[in-house]
Amino acid sequence: PFGGINVLFTGDFGQLKGAALHYSHQLLRQIMPQTSQSNKGQDALLGTWYWKQVKEVVILQWNVRQNQ
Repeated sequence: PFGGINVLFTGDFGQLKGAALHYSHQLLRQIMPQTSQSNKGQDALLGTWYWKQVKEVVILQWNVRQNQ
């Protein structure tokens, strides 16, 4: 889904509120008409779909650049 490009997500995903009003599993469990008909709701649904396409996770343990 990312056009063959490697994507790196960084940060503390538990630190900030999500961009949407609901958690991703709530958005997909029951899609409300007002969600699917608004631009913001469609962006949230698309973002949720993209996030679920991430199948491989690599957790970086060391900050190598800082040690140089």
